[in-house]
Amino acid sequence: MTSDSRAHDILSRQAELESERSQYEAVWEAVSEFCDPDAPDVWSGRRGADSQAERQERRGARVYANTINSAANRLAAGLESLIIPQSEKWHGLSTAAMNDEESDEEKEWAEALRDFLFSLRYSANSNFVPATQACLRNVVRYGPAYLYAEEGFGGTLIRYASIPVVEGYLSRNRWGQVDIFHRRYERTARQAAQLLGYEKLPARIKVLVDDPAKCETKISLIQCIQPRDERKMYRLGGTYQYLDTAFASYHVIEDEEVIVRESGFRSFPVSTFNWRRYEGDPYGISPTIEALTTVREENAVRRSGLRALQQITDPATASKARLDYVPVLNPGENYPGLIDDNGRPLIAPIAVGQNPTYAFNYAESRAAEIRAT
Repeated sequence: MTSDSRAHDILSRQAELESERSQYEAVWEAVSEFCDPDAPDVWSGRRGADSQAERQERRGARVYANTINSAANRLAAGLESLIIPQSEKWHGLSTAAMNDEESDEEKEWAEALRDFLFSLRYSANSNFVPATQACLRNVVRYGPAYLYAEEGFGGTLIRYASIPVVEGYLSRNRWGQVDIFHRRYERTARQAAQLLGYEKLPARIKVLVDDPAKCETKISLIQCIQPRDERKMYRLGGTYQYLDTAFASYHVIEDEEVIVRESGFRSFPVSTFNWRRYEGDPYGISPTIEALTTVREENAVRRSGLRALQQITDPATASKARLDYVPVLNPGENYPGLIDDNGRPLIAPIAVGQNPTYAFNYAESRAAEIRAT
């Protein structure tokens, strides 16, 4: 299988998009540390190095306040209840133009179609609810979020997925609409064969798939969705119709520089959400980013307060002379030989008058400010 010039163009654009997005990644890493501790950290240069539990442990060891995480989850839940409440039909359909009126039959048909769409959307296999909830959490934490809708399998007509922020790269047209989307992600060789088809894989990947000891080897894939440069048309009944779809989709194996799957979409399949975005800014910001300075401040104050509290409850000790051993002083235990002939202890706590109350009160004021943001 030889290299494809289209694959080379896609990889070249991927490099440009990565360079553009790198300006946001340091801030996103700070957000993930305080607000999304188990999120992937591809932007830290540790692609695939840590498991989800290891990332949670590594980041959690540096975090002393959970206010922003709880506030972000509550805000995301509030957005869902306001915009797409699960218990309501939150949109309708109409066959009428702006100044037309619908007949009773048209209204009945539109309502039946709306009900069908909602039953499809909220079916167990569509994954709509988990995907939209993940998108809302990403909007609140990072700013951008990507909801991907594709044709389902089996009895599922359509399936939704929330693309992780670390996997998404985008480009906007002159109206500010996303019309090019790259997804850079990893799958095992076995999963790639299931996703793309075994026969379409390069020989090297087939070898990995066929070897039980190597079929779980990770390979890097890029999915590119972009407008078609040229579209074929035909004439039918005095009108022209398109023979192909408006948007092309290519799956590229990065190391091989080959396109292994090509398909298309009549409309752009990735819905891109933003919390707040200025013109010319591709990704925008989030309420978590806006509050990040206060979040760092609360974390630092709580850390200092806990250290002061530890100095009160478990203070350092001092002795007049070097002792042969310094025991761990446990409550209720007797330690013979630790008082002199005058009844004075040979070990005394070092108390410098720490009072963590001020630190905790100040941290609580910072937490209140975060909740109000």
